[in-house]
Amino acid sequence: MIFRLSEKLSTQVKVVSLAGLPLDDNPYADWSARIFSVARTKHLILTNTKSLYSTVTYAKGINSENEFVGRALGSIRKFLDDDGQQLVYDRFIAPASSSVRCGWPGAGVGQIVFRHKRRKAAYMVVFLGIVVLHLAGWIWCYRNGWLP
Repeated sequence: MIFRLSEKLSTQVKVVSLAGLPLDDNPYADWSARIFSVARTKHLILTNTKSLYSTVTYAKGINSENEFVGRALGSIRKFLDDDGQQLVYDRFIAPASSSVRCGWPGAGVGQIVFRHKRRKAAYMVVFLGIVVLHLAGWIWCYRNGWLP
């Protein structure tokens, strides 16, 4: 699943924008996201890149990638359900959402670039533990022939 973030939104959620990627093979798994204000209230508009189907939700409290992805998927699900398209979400979007672009590598780059949460020792211990576990898992899979 690909979310193409505007420059302003990618700065707010501290991730690198993926605007240069080709379209996803699954037309329901490619979305563009932009943040805008109306009467000093921030909103998030999500638009399917292929069909231009759009949803709008509040953007208050979206300060990280995880918060963005959770809010975006929740908004897409709610709007599709309201339109009677729950089957589209269940068959095409939910399976694709397990591989949303930008995971912990993006968080690491964001920490370096934006100096985000680098002084919080408890957070850094958990974050580095996750990184080590991921790397150990990938190495184990590679050594056992599960990866090319």
